[in-house]
Amino acid sequence: DVAPLVERALSLEPTLGEAYIERARLRSAQDPVAAEQDYRRAIALTPSNADAYQELAALVWQDKSRRREAAPLLDRARALDPLSPEHDVIRAIYEFYGFGRAVEAEAILREVLARHPDYVPALA
Repeated sequence: DVAPLVERALSLEPTLGEAYIERARLRSAQDPVAAEQDYRRAIALTPSNADAYQELAALVWQDKSRRREAAPLLDRARALDPLSPEHDVIRAIYEFYGFGRAVEAEAILREVLARHPDYVPALA
């Protein structure tokens, strides 16, 4: 179990943003409110961590009433890590499934495939 290790890391170094990300991952299924707090704390401590923004976006996305909040978080992840095609594919999924914007989703995926022609998630 990783949870005790994460708690130990936070007790030794309470400003370790990566530990807050890991704890948020562990909490996300059972306690999304606590997970969101951990992601936000991680972002405050390590504002250049694209994973924290992407994973917070995914957590927020699960609440249909908050889906519009997810897009700017994911855009920030994309800005921090522009070479990662994963952020773009997730944004395309949000556009298509969340907002019914198929044209926008397709455009994003075509851009990904122009840069990464064999990237399976974009092909799917």
